[in-house]
Formats: sequence, C-alpha cells, structure tokens
Amino acid sequence: MKTIQYLVFLVAVLWSASAWSQNLAGEYNIKVTGSNVHLHKSPAQSSVNANTTLKITQNGSRITMTFGGFGGVSAATIFKGDVGNNRFSAVWWYKGYPHETKVVWGTVNGNKIKGRMIYPRVSGRQGLVPGWVDVSFSGNKKLVINPGVIGGIKPVVPVIPVTPIKPVKPVIPVIPVIPGLAPVLAEDCLSFNPDKVKVEDEGDGTYLLTDGHSRMKVFPNKKEARRAKKVIRHYRLNKHCFIGRPDPSLEYWLKGSKAPKGGLKHDDCIKFNPSNLTLKKEGSRWLLRDGSHRMHMFPNKKEANTALAFIKKYGFKRTCYIGRPDPSMTYFRK
Repeated sequence: MKTIQYLVFLVAVLWSASAWSQNLAGEYNIKVTGSNVHLHKSPAQSSVNANTTLKITQNGSRITMTFGGFGGVSAATIFKGDVGNNRFSAVWWYKGYPHETKVVWGTVNGNKIKGRMIYPRVSGRQGLVPGWVDVSFSGNKKLVINPGVIGGIKPVVPVIPVTPIKPVKPVIPVIPVIPGLAPVLAEDCLSFNPDKVKVEDEGDGTYLLTDGHSRMKVFPNKKEARRAKKVIRHYRLNKHCFIGRPDPSLEYWLKGSKAPKGGLKHDDCIKFNPSNLTLKKEGSRWLLRDGSHRMHMFPNKKEANTALAFIKKYGFKRTCYIGRPDPSMTYFRK
C-alpha cells in the first residue's frame, strides 16, 4: 500500500514539475506581423512584417526574453516574466522610461512558440513618437547539432596505441587581479553594417539613426544625426555596446573587436590617461575620474567597475561627444 502511495505521489510531483517549468531556453527564429500606429505622424499606421530572432534564458519558471529588432521595436528590448502550463507572459518597463511599456504573452508547444506583443508609447520624452505597436509572432527553436554525432549515433573512433610519455607538470596560468574589478565580464553588444546606416526623419523634429532593421539612436536634430552617421562610417564602427541595459549608464562603439583610432575633423574629444582612472563613491552613485577630472557617473559599483574594465581592455584614451553640453551620443577612441 505504501508503495502505491509513493508512486502516486511521485507521478504527481513529476506532472507538477512538467506543468510549471517547461524549458523555453534557447534561440528562436520568429516571424513578426502586425502594425505600428502613430498619433501625430503621417502615415498614421504602417504595417510590420519582419523576420527576427528571440533568445530566452530561464531559471526555474523565471524567464528573460530578448527580441531582435523589427519595425518600431529596438533590438535592445529585454522582457522579464514567467512560464507555466505551456504559457508565458513577460513585461519590459523601468522607471527611467515611464513613458513606454512593452508586454508579451503566448504559448509554447515543444520547440514551437507563438504569442503577441503590444507596445504603447505616450508623449513626454524627446524622440518618442506617441502611438503603439501591436504584433503577433511565431517561430521555432533553433536546433543545436552536435557535430560529433551522426544520426544520433556517435561514430566509433579506432584506438591507436601510443607510447607512454613522462608526465609533464601542468603549468598554472597567473592571472593578474585588478582590485575592485570583476574577473569575468560579458559584453552586451549589437552588431550592424556601417554601410547600411542611414538617418530618417521621425516627423516630430527628431531624427532616427537606423541600419534598416534596428532603431539604433534618436537625435534631437538632423545635424547631430548626420554627424553620428559620419563618425560611424569614418571609423568603420560595426558594434554598439552597452553597460547596464535596459537603461544603459554608458555606451561605447567598436570596430570589430578593437577600439576606433585615428581622428576625424571636428571631433569633440577629451583625452584621458587610462592608467590614471579611479572610482569614487558619491552618495549611492560611483564617479569615474581621471585624477581630479570628473568623467562619468554610474548608478552602482558594478556598472562603474565594468566600464573601467572595458576602457582598459580596449585601450580607450579619448571620450568623444556629439552635441554638447547635453550630448546625444558618446563614443571612445584611442
């Protein structure tokens, strides 16, 4: 009798685990269709019909969903939510941008996913066009193929006898430790083609920098937008990187895996000494400074440490601006 009760309990536990924590983790190719509606712009509505990507990470029932860019939605969009009973829901919101919110929900069936996203926008922030995006999406999880497996069967590799050799004492690498810096740092970058970067009039006095797929940056005027395009083309920048998304405290741009170098006429740059950089706590925030020169303020120590690490990694020596005293774009170069 006890054995039967135990089996019933075990089945119930397994069913519950299956129902509440499906594994959504992975990358998906998705099709997005719907509309982008504008309240104060002509045309009042444009259709959205695009192919993009969706990356999902999961911890228990908690999920993080990162969409690639498509019409009206930036590739920087990261949702936080939950999954259970073959359904999911997630939201994008933070207090730095109370003028816009994004919500997604839907269902999963094996490797297939489908859902809907609605993204209302209200006025109150420069560069934000009031209206909403309403789209449906569906797609399949990308298959991960193990190159060492053929048809599900691992090939048999013949064993070749070898002559025993004297063991070599392993060499333990010495990794320099920089006080206060995280030992392993993951970069948050979006790749693009500099030859496809263009400037588009948003119709409300602002100008959009885009590669035809993603809303890269919005500028308060045409002059600064054109300057940004010129900088990207001149330095052949093809990666836009962030520290602290979804509300980044710092951005930097790369040419491949290297820092831009050289110079461009009318560059507005301030030189600094990367070996002289320090961090100082000011209230709840952290200041990056070059000696006594104040460079940049961060909301927390983690983002400040990350910025300092990447500045040293790429050997940046100049902070450059477009549109001071309130710059619309910042970039670093050697």
